[in-house]
Amino acid sequence: MGFKVPNEQGALDIAAANAPWKSNVAWWVVLIQGIVLVIIGAIILINRTSAVNIILIGGSIYLLISSIMRGISIIRRGDARKGTPIALIRTGVGLAVSLIVLVLYFVLDQTDPSNQRLMAGILGFGLVIEGVLSLLRVLFFRDEGQKLRVAAILSAAISAVLGVLIFLMMGNTGLIDLIAWITLIGGIVLFVLAIMRYNKLKESPASPAA
Repeated sequence: MGFKVPNEQGALDIAAANAPWKSNVAWWVVLIQGIVLVIIGAIILINRTSAVNIILIGGSIYLLISSIMRGISIIRRGDARKGTPIALIRTGVGLAVSLIVLVLYFVLDQTDPSNQRLMAGILGFGLVIEGVLSLLRVLFFRDEGQKLRVAAILSAAISAVLGVLIFLMMGNTGLIDLIAWITLIGGIVLFVLAIMRYNKLKESPASPAA
């Protein structure tokens, strides 16, 4: 039996299939999301008097970091996939909304309820759109053979739910408390799922990237 030397395309396919960075895209994005959510939720619960401003700045930072990490994962992955267009749109929406709210936060009077309401509306709308696009990507635009991931669904659902609550939170302390607890508990769950995903990938390094 002769030894067949792979051609250039075959070598690229082999390298792509076994690239060590491809298998860790999903888990580290979810891990960072979980850590950020836990920090934001804890700060809201500790400092109730500044809860609205904490939610606005924390939510914007969360959306910004999440969008940057997703953008990096798309760039590092390199290959075009079924859900890449939606992932790019989701990343663009997240970056735009988070940057707009952060700029407004430092330009406008943060204590003015009308300004807070404006920023909450923009941030809430952005989180809802980002969450819905994430759900569409996970549920209907998976690559062939890609499993349905609980962490990805939960992350998208948290974004969408928090978006609705933030949109409606002004003047409602009950919703603000709910946002704090969903953020804290959701972050802990995402953190645990990310660690479980990482351990599973370590046991089967040849498994396809999520």
